[in-house]
Amino acid sequence: MAKKSNELDVDMVGSQENPLTKSEERRICDFIRKQKRKTAKEFSSPEEYERHLAEKVKIESTSFRNALLEGYSDAVKGKTRKFYGDLMDDLKAYKAEKS
Repeated sequence: MAKKSNELDVDMVGSQENPLTKSEERRICDFIRKQKRKTAKEFSSPEEYERHLAEKVKIESTSFRNALLEGYSDAVKGKTRKFYGDLMDDLKAYKAEKS
């Protein structure tokens, strides 16, 4: 059966144009096949899935943009802390100070 033009050709993974190892190729192919099975159950068409992904990306990028602007705003207002090289330790110290 011929593949539809909008289907991902998983057979190209690991070809000469894409120098992945066989292990990487298998993991990627397995992931793609799982995603195709999963999306086939949830969406009635590939276009519906693409619209879903586009909306998800739009929401996530808006959230990221807002967080970034909030961070810039804090920096402009002088709400900064010295970074000691370990983000997790710095966050723990910050949370301990706020408590």
